[in-house]
Amino acid sequence: MRLLLSSTRIAISKSFRKELRRLSNSNAAEGSEEEASAHVLQSPFVEDPGYIRRYRDPSRHDSYQIRDHHHPYSFRIRPTATQKPPSLRGSSCTPPSTSTPARRARISMEQSWLSSSSCQPSVAVEPIQTHSSPKNVAVCFPGSSSQYMGMGSFLLNLPEFKHTWQEALAHLESFHSWFLSLNLVDRFRHLGYSPLQAQILGAPPSPSSRNLNQIVFEGPQNELSRCTNAQPAILITSMAYLRTLEVEGKMSLRSMAKVYAGHSSGEYTACVASNALSFREGIHLTRLYGLLSERSMKLAGLVPSTWSKSMADQEVGEGKAARENYKAQMSALLINEKYQTSLGQKTYDYQELIELVERFNSPHDDPSLRVEIASFNSSNQIVLSGTRPGVLAACAHLNDLEIANRAADLPCSSPFHSAFMKPAAEGMKIALDAVTLRVPDKPILITRNCPATSDSTAMASEPMVEGRRRRKTGAGSEVIERAYIAGEKDLEMLKAHLSGSISRPVWWAETVNELLHHHHNSSSSSSSSLIPDHLVRPLELLFVGPGKALSNLCKKQIAFNRLNPHTPGLLLPLDHQQQVLTRSLATIEDFNLLISS
Repeated sequence: MRLLLSSTRIAISKSFRKELRRLSNSNAAEGSEEEASAHVLQSPFVEDPGYIRRYRDPSRHDSYQIRDHHHPYSFRIRPTATQKPPSLRGSSCTPPSTSTPARRARISMEQSWLSSSSCQPSVAVEPIQTHSSPKNVAVCFPGSSSQYMGMGSFLLNLPEFKHTWQEALAHLESFHSWFLSLNLVDRFRHLGYSPLQAQILGAPPSPSSRNLNQIVFEGPQNELSRCTNAQPAILITSMAYLRTLEVEGKMSLRSMAKVYAGHSSGEYTACVASNALSFREGIHLTRLYGLLSERSMKLAGLVPSTWSKSMADQEVGEGKAARENYKAQMSALLINEKYQTSLGQKTYDYQELIELVERFNSPHDDPSLRVEIASFNSSNQIVLSGTRPGVLAACAHLNDLEIANRAADLPCSSPFHSAFMKPAAEGMKIALDAVTLRVPDKPILITRNCPATSDSTAMASEPMVEGRRRRKTGAGSEVIERAYIAGEKDLEMLKAHLSGSISRPVWWAETVNELLHHHHNSSSSSSSSLIPDHLVRPLELLFVGPGKALSNLCKKQIAFNRLNPHTPGLLLPLDHQQQVLTRSLATIEDFNLLISS
């Protein structure tokens, strides 16, 4: 299907087109290891030439056994949920059921990683004329847990991709001096932390023996999944994709954008893309984001979920109980259809789910069982964050109540968006106070919790960002606020949001619905002009960065909204005649599709 991202055919350099075609052909030739070795990551843990492309494409999992990305440090082989169960010894044994809610949830979660070639589009569309109205593009960026070993390796031979990484490594070299300038140890002591706690949180980090690009392209995965590496790596990779398309492909994507948004720490990438932050500032802040999250875990007595047995033993002592009880975990759950039906609506209820998790926490004095809702990803998916025993117990509790089923454990080493991250939030506030935010080139959409009594005045004079929209969550006196950062007066709110978001839930479903609401307003205003209806541009959601999970999650949300136009809580029902397109910029196929449009 032709990608509708430009009103005229974009001039693409012949060398860029030729290089991408060569990379694509070599990546597809899985039978020739010699031909693919120049472009596909080679390591002791990557034996299949198609590994990088397959890593986020479970539609191919039935043909082979993938590495266990939930336990990357073990590098053991396991079949996925889409494969048939292994044969059991003895003819009297009965294979496990293939239709349990948990299994269906797992398969559904894997489908969120499908490639564009295997995903059904959310709505059939016709090509738009080249003289159509101006574009209506929202550029979105992934965040925590989207990293994978070798991300971006298909662009390694392109000059702009190399230049972006060289610039990033130079900025990482200056991180140490910038970190010292924050004087975090004294600042944490002034906040009331003990000298020992302040030292844990604010001491200068030890220099790494390897550069970040070596960790990204050579692994191992558990080293990449460390927050201090994963967070800046995701931002650098996303910006490298964006810059490579703009410089090598001659496609000025940022000039087409009408609004930016980011999932979790992807909001920092949105700030860099919109020039609210410089590339250097974004790298420094995301590395600090990851570093403070690791140290906040240490302060709470937790260890990363990606640590090996020996690493965990060294940190919390020997023994299985110590290793398991003090590991952090984030798990995605799918809401049970039976529970949705009982509510009389085809979506979950924020208030009831929040109260259910709080009631689960109340009888437990043991902090090792603490768990919170970290993200409301879509109308049928949430993410729990906390300790491993707490998350597993909460998943079992929600499963017993027939409310939700645990679908996947995320490759994220810290319990982001939970109370465990409050020290990190205070550290990020110190760092952001030392940074000068600038008015973004295009508005940045954020969704946050805020007190119901705070000021709700308009944020900017432009119609598309005229005001803030709020909705009650059921969590005490707070409301959900969807706001556009577009002017000087919005920058303090952006700074407060960025610093606090690491310890507060992500309202991604609300962000997507706001983008659709924005599209509704834009389409309505366009339709009322002299532009014919058949020339009005659809909303185009473009996801730039590693992995396809966020893109396909959005497709499911759009499909849900179309099937349930009168669901309580949705901002506006979508007209079935309106078009919403979702695209990703994450693979060699995506780049080929963009430059051929």
